[in-house]
Amino acid sequence: MMEHEDHSQYRTFCEQQVLEKSVNTLIGIVEGITADGETNPEEFSLLNEWMFVHSPYERLHPFNEFFPLISRVLEDGVLDESERADIGWLSRKVIRGEFLNSAKGDMQVLHGLLQGVIADGQLKKDELVMLQRWLGEHDHLKRVWPYDEIESLLMSTLSDGIVDQNEHNALMAFLQDFCELKPENANGEVQYAVTGVCAVCPDIEFEGKKFAITGASDRLKRSEFEDRIAALGGVPHPRVTKDLDYLVIGASGNPCWAYACYGRKVEMAMKFRREGSQLMIIHENDLWDAILDARG
Repeated sequence: MMEHEDHSQYRTFCEQQVLEKSVNTLIGIVEGITADGETNPEEFSLLNEWMFVHSPYERLHPFNEFFPLISRVLEDGVLDESERADIGWLSRKVIRGEFLNSAKGDMQVLHGLLQGVIADGQLKKDELVMLQRWLGEHDHLKRVWPYDEIESLLMSTLSDGIVDQNEHNALMAFLQDFCELKPENANGEVQYAVTGVCAVCPDIEFEGKKFAITGASDRLKRSEFEDRIAALGGVPHPRVTKDLDYLVIGASGNPCWAYACYGRKVEMAMKFRREGSQLMIIHENDLWDAILDARG
């Protein structure tokens, strides 16, 4: 029998919010490490780590059911379809299904999924196709950090069917950042370069929505864009704030940006998105299409 203080610690750990996160992360890890049809020791180390974190509760429900399943996988070094299905079934049973329908639960699954995909330091085309398919099946997460950014990077990377080294490095850097696994170079600086931050095929509304614009455009002056936005009921805004709805990226870029399509406003928008803002970063071309559609 565990001592009372251990039970107290267990009850705290298994508050629904924390339990959901643990189990959803496990679902994502299993899906992530099997995405390319291969497994290796680096990927299995994630399962070992998951068990280690939860080892104080190994004899208590629901971990007393998870541990035998995962232990069998680690013993023979194989995660077959049947074992994958068993872990998934138990996970969904434990968190009663409805939690998987919430944005919070799905983002926790995505976090584990990405950990599994990047565990071996390589992003294979099959893994990226799987991620793209998962995002397509969970498009209710649009506007939730970092759904839009990952979707954009995947579309750009897979557009020609080839994952070149630059695309691989940019995507890996972003995913490592999201998973809080930031590699450092010889100078101790974090390797981080992201070029795809604009939402893919965004749904743009105008009435009462706040728009800020950054960068240059060859199509219209900024004031002319703002006039068209206002004519459709939108609210042009000079600054990036937490309650901003859209930050529009000019198609001509900005030579003052230090990192590809990063400028001060973009960096601020990314910061707010990380903090939970529903702000959407969109490309000028998508805004123009929305203006034309709205005008009929």
